[in-house]
Amino acid sequence: MNHLKITNTDTWEWTKYIIAPNQIEALKTAKYKLSQYLDMEIIYDLVLQEFQEFHSKVNYWKASRPSIRNDYILNHDIRNSLNRLAFNLLNLSKLYLDHHYNEKKGNFFSYNLTLNEDHISQVKSHREHIYKTNLEYVVACKLRNKAQHNSLPVSTFTTGVSYNPLTNVSSATFKIYYSYNDLIGLKVPREMFTTDTKLDLTCIMNNYVTAISEMHSLNRKLTETVVNDSIQIINSTCEEKASLANYCNYISELNLESGESIHLGLDWFDVAKYLISKNQHPTTR
Repeated sequence: MNHLKITNTDTWEWTKYIIAPNQIEALKTAKYKLSQYLDMEIIYDLVLQEFQEFHSKVNYWKASRPSIRNDYILNHDIRNSLNRLAFNLLNLSKLYLDHHYNEKKGNFFSYNLTLNEDHISQVKSHREHIYKTNLEYVVACKLRNKAQHNSLPVSTFTTGVSYNPLTNVSSATFKIYYSYNDLIGLKVPREMFTTDTKLDLTCIMNNYVTAISEMHSLNRKLTETVVNDSIQIINSTCEEKASLANYCNYISELNLESGESIHLGLDWFDVAKYLISKNQHPTTR
């Protein structure tokens, strides 16, 4: 038989309750949805961390500008360090985007959790809007494909000094430019840029991650109810049985007749709550 086992963590005595198949399915589904939600928060956090490391490394080399001129070995190290971080960022973000929505692979994060078909049109429309209005997002997507199959994102960089006549302040510059011919080579839609367009890779990455942050904010909004409901299903079922057994402190698990045991504690989901708080505000353009 299938049982819900409640163990008193003060005395380590336990009580088993027979549980109906529909309740088992509801508990397993709730835990699966929470697990999928946590996985998405973890991937998003990795994307943000990689972006921050890339941005920090660019700032580091900008500060080192006076010492890098005509040093070919150091210039190689600069390109390598930035290529590694940019490549990791682009690939981690591809993992996120594939989970968010990839029709060919059958991935549709919010719909898979909610089964609400309205979410399909909302996510598609939102992504299409980003693709039409965020040039840097499109360029980054093209760069990702190129990095996977052809060449790395950073081949050259430009250093110099910028002078602001209004403040009478000079500052070091460090740029990795993509201009008209580069965008043509990447096959960026021609209507999105002009012959004068000149994009810095830092700006490209910033607006690319901003777009992903906007997608993630939408994911959180669309799945908030199902996440709360899943937590409620597990907690209320276990609390009810613990109350019947008169246990104040307890752990709970499903013992299935197949021999499978499924832990129903939700301490692990505190990681998701932490990541939501940590990454509360999306990067802004």
